[in-house]
Amino acid sequence: MIVTDVVIQTQPGRAAAVEAHLEQRVPGFQSRHVAGGDRIVASWCAPSASQPEALGEILQAIDADIISVNPTVLGVIGD
Repeated sequence: MIVTDVVIQTQPGRAAAVEAHLEQRVPGFQSRHVAGGDRIVASWCAPSASQPEALGEILQAIDADIISVNPTVLGVIGD
């Protein structure tokens, strides 16, 4: 499992909706706060099979209102 902090940029005014959507659909995703209506700061424990570069692509595929994802890998648990 990859433990990351992520900053997600959304379409203007869509951060709260995207936050709720990701918390429902993405196992291990936990929002810490929404900033300015277009930014989400969160933690995500992603499957270890995921490459760090692919984490943004995974989230963008789930919600079209996501403009960009900036993950910071904090560590790896297990394999």
